Amino acid sequence: MTLTKQKAYHHGDLKASLLAVGRRQLEAGGVTFVSLRAAAKEIGVTHAAPARHFSSAVEFHTHLAINGYAELALALRSAAASKDPAATPLNCLCKAYIEFAVRNPNLYRLMCSGDLVDYDSCEIKAESEACLTAILTCTVPDHLDVNERDVAKAEAVRSFLHGHALLRIDNLFLAPSSNDTQDYLLSCLDALSVLQTESQEVSASLSDSADYAEV
Repeated sequence: MTLTKQKAYHHGDLKASLLAVGRRQLEAGGVTFVSLRAAAKEIGVTHAAPARHFSSAVEFHTHLAINGYAELALALRSAAASKDPAATPLNCLCKAYIEFAVRNPNLYRLMCSGDLVDYDSCEIKAESEACLTAILTCTVPDHLDVNERDVAKAEAVRSFLHGHALLRIDNLFLAPSSNDTQDYLLSCLDALSVLQTESQEVSASLSDSADYAEV
């Protein structure tokens, strides 16, 4: 073990060092490439040393995902606070979400993998809720007074973004209307808004027809 590695280990940053290596492994080859043993070897500690911080591969994956959610939440909060006069805060947030997923495809997939990550972790729940809170700041005028419908609206936005992100990083969109992926994202958002309006109009029309038939 080199002097530098000894110093790093004894200064108590082994956990951070392992996570940094794990992140590089994830980016290089996906979750199947992530190995605590290999990370320990790269850092220069024994293969048993990581057990001080991570009792299993799932716990290691979970902490990688926690860091990912923290980064995503930070990006969403920053986007929601944007003062860009050419875009709404919600549009800025949506762009930031997709940009994060596209920039970190393997990390994003891990963050969404229930069989690889412990979603009962208090930390991962807190960071995930932070992402939802950022969305709420864009969808609810007074996000300090939030009801169930407000949360449902924010969850709907997050559901749309999650699906859009996976389709984007897996290149599964069938016929994008634009070479600009961000333009296509906003087109999808507009289409959802129009679809909701049309659905409400159809429902109202059917209700009126039923009332007329009863008369």
